[in-house]
Amino acid sequence: SKCLSVFDVKGVSLGDIAGAWAFLAASTKLIGDHYPERAQNILIINVPGMFSTVWSLVLPLVNEATRAKIRLAKASEVPACFAEFAEPDQIPVEYGGTWDGAVTVNKFEDDYEAFVHKVNQKHGFVPPYDQPRRAGD
Repeated sequence: SKCLSVFDVKGVSLGDIAGAWAFLAASTKLIGDHYPERAQNILIINVPGMFSTVWSLVLPLVNEATRAKIRLAKASEVPACFAEFAEPDQIPVEYGGTWDGAVTVNKFEDDYEAFVHKVNQKHGFVPPYDQPRRAGD
């Protein structure tokens, strides 16, 4: 099955662009290396104005197949952008949908979340939490 990857860059400043880009590049590489053709679309949302300028410089470095899947959306465009890819009950409330964030827990999702946390830490992306989040915690 295909997935929709979402990167919310709200609050990213010009000084943060290098770190944000490193994270986006590492995440995109990880998905491409280990889950080829798994990403149906990649949304980068709440992009500030200067992000588009930086993105236009980086875009030629992204392979064509991946480039075709990536969408940038300013804050005002986020609800409409999400609506193109998911039903309202699958979109979090803060992005214009009706999903309240409640999730069911299963072993695959727990294992995948733990893996993502481990990879992030390995590459210096220290999350603001100690353990992977689980429903009901």
